Amino acid sequence: MADHDGRVGWVVSLLVGVTIMGLVSGQDKVSLYLEVEAQCPDCQMFVRFQMEPVFEAEGVWDILDLTFVPWGNAYCETSSCPGSGSYVSSVYKCWISECDVASPPSDCFTCISTQGIGEVNQHGKDEGEGNRIEACAMNIYQNSTIWWPFVYCFEGLHEGDLNYAQSCAESASLDYSALSDCVLWLRSLHNSIVVITPWPRLYVKDQVITYGDFDDFE
Repeated sequence: MADHDGRVGWVVSLLVGVTIMGLVSGQDKVSLYLEVEAQCPDCQMFVRFQMEPVFEAEGVWDILDLTFVPWGNAYCETSSCPGSGSYVSSVYKCWISECDVASPPSDCFTCISTQGIGEVNQHGKDEGEGNRIEACAMNIYQNSTIWWPFVYCFEGLHEGDLNYAQSCAESASLDYSALSDCVLWLRSLHNSIVVITPWPRLYVKDQVITYGDFDDFE
């Protein structure tokens, strides 16, 4: 989970608490927002030891509206916030400062890197691939009860190791070839995943990873 000035701990507690309260009170839907990174150790522990036990409780999925965003502390290098393609926290903070605004500069989300690698991920290039796999699972299958077992297996049990993506997809009864095709399509776009709005809210670029349809992906 992204480290936003030490706010993660109380947000996690709040999200879990709200979910439990929804169960107790009989509330129709509880909105739960999770911003994660496929190879972030804290995210992996949270998915495995905190979220999965909550999701196993009877009736949780009936009242849960889950938004799961595989992006975390990633960023795009821009003309105002240049970098070398390696993760640097000061560049990330620059990007947030420049791009987390109502009318961001045009290059905030194109992710045209000086190294041609797209977005810069906190835990390395493989994390970006893992994030895309998770996002593709969510967008292809839509229903969180279908894609969550894959996320739990891939990120929670196997720490976002790309070598386990296929076996986790198969164990969750997801079509791995469809996930692979989707990831290849995302790679071909040469622009990245998200647009950040004032933390912790997040929305997504039309042509890339949305929580609706991939209109251009067939």
